[in-house]
Amino acid sequence: MAGITIEIAPPDDPHWDKAWPVALATGEYLSKVLGVPVTVSDNYGSAHDFQPESG
Repeated sequence: MAGITIEIAPPDDPHWDKAWPVALATGEYLSKVLGVPVTVSDNYGSAHDFQPESG
């Protein structure tokens, strides 16, 4: 299964401060539940990768 990428609006968007933590939590959750790598990005230089847990 291919990885998932979640992209949100860039940091100059007024809702970024609220959206970024939610996007990170969603990415971590999806990675754990679906067992696939997830990348969360604002498409402006901030990105975080979540790898599925093995075991």
